[in-house]
Amino acid sequence: MAAELKGKVIRGFAWNTAEKIASAVFQAWVVINIINRVAPEEYALKAILAPLVAIFNVFVDSGFSQALIRNRDATRTDYSSAFWFNIAVSAVLYVLLVGLSYPAARLFDMPDLVKFAPVFFLIIPVGALGLVQQTVLTREFDFRRISTIVFASNVVAGFVGVGLAFAGFGFWSIVGQRLAQPVVRSALYWIFGRWRPQMRFSMASIRGMFGFSSRLLGTDLLNNLYSNIPNFMIGSVHNPGTLGYYEQARSLRDVPVNSTMTAMQSVTFPALASIRDSDDKFASAVGRVVASIAFLMFPVMAGMIVVADEMFEVFIAPQWQPAVPFFRILCLAGFFSPLAVISSNILRTRSDGRAVLRVEIVKKTIATAILAATIPFGVVAVAWGVVGIAVSDAAVSFVAARRHSAYGFRALACDVLPAVGLTFVMAAAVWGIGLLLMPHVSSLAPKAAFAVVLGAKIVAGVGVYLGGAAVLRLEAFREFLEVVRKVAGKKGRELG
Repeated sequence: MAAELKGKVIRGFAWNTAEKIASAVFQAWVVINIINRVAPEEYALKAILAPLVAIFNVFVDSGFSQALIRNRDATRTDYSSAFWFNIAVSAVLYVLLVGLSYPAARLFDMPDLVKFAPVFFLIIPVGALGLVQQTVLTREFDFRRISTIVFASNVVAGFVGVGLAFAGFGFWSIVGQRLAQPVVRSALYWIFGRWRPQMRFSMASIRGMFGFSSRLLGTDLLNNLYSNIPNFMIGSVHNPGTLGYYEQARSLRDVPVNSTMTAMQSVTFPALASIRDSDDKFASAVGRVVASIAFLMFPVMAGMIVVADEMFEVFIAPQWQPAVPFFRILCLAGFFSPLAVISSNILRTRSDGRAVLRVEIVKKTIATAILAATIPFGVVAVAWGVVGIAVSDAAVSFVAARRHSAYGFRALACDVLPAVGLTFVMAAAVWGIGLLLMPHVSSLAPKAAFAVVLGAKIVAGVGVYLGGAAVLRLEAFREFLEVVRKVAGKKGRELG
């Protein structure tokens, strides 16, 4: 059974990782092509509209997806009830959000919010159509189908956004991209998914799930609210251009962070839920997940910090250069996100939900203090405050998770420190390569010179990190190779 579960997790993570890497690369191309044709003041609109969608979207699912995944005895009535609940709530929220766009436009001095809001907020009801279908596939560990659907929707939405941007539609290109994604995704879930809702609704089913899901609802609401508070505060105090720089830095940082976190979250939650009654297996699985995430995330975050100047010079339009300092600072927060996510999964799988909500209240109390202390000192201080919040979130979550798992500080250090040390070596090597090369390429055109240095830094970073991992024989590196072999072997058989 353990071997079967490990196989499912590896296959699931392989498909998720392949899809997320491909999506991240494609998404980076899409973001670069769109933002280079959108002014910072226009991009600030996304910094307000997207967080509102993220915050209110929490109410649509209300934690039912995770409750259904966690419940081994979920019935067809439970699934159908959750589906109709999602649809009803999403419709109500859509009307509410369109109404809120009018006072929001006045508060942030962005009159165009009213024009874009009715279309942008369609993301919520359209996305609700595919939530339960995705939940069913997740329970079945059918991540190949999920990954294919997600990637296809990202590709279609990306081309929609880039096409609108090149056609000169400005912010409508972002609206089109963001809306096309759930439209295509939900349509594909209905076309290729095996589950269909029944014309039945049971309030008893909703009440039965709501005990657990309501605590996750509160947790997710707090998470989304606090992760987007900086946007609202910056938008209300500073000009739209400054908010646009901050949001662009966060968007670029989030491409690899969200891709990796989503892949791990979608696979590890059902896997951990299936072995939550076995302490030894559970702790061992958590350790492997932590080591794998650290191995993947740490070099990516460090790499983006040390290549930020070259990356912006080569790919991003000159008007976005003020975003570089924000980008570097926010990348530091990415180092601590993996531990917070895994700790949250431990609490969600091994507690009744009360512990999850209590931990979030403590974390948000600390976050409130940090934001209150940093907001008066400007946007750079707010960015450093976001790093402080990430550190406190990881620490508080892990301390709380220890009470529900045998995975402790010593195991955490053993799993994480090798990746930390190797990442420092890699970052130093990459930084040194830049210092050595820049004087020798100064005779080239500025963009060409930065492109040469960027390419050399990336090659050196990948070589040093993977070479060091192979020499040290890191377990996470072996897991990484196994994932690559799973993907490559499957692709090879399909092409054959």
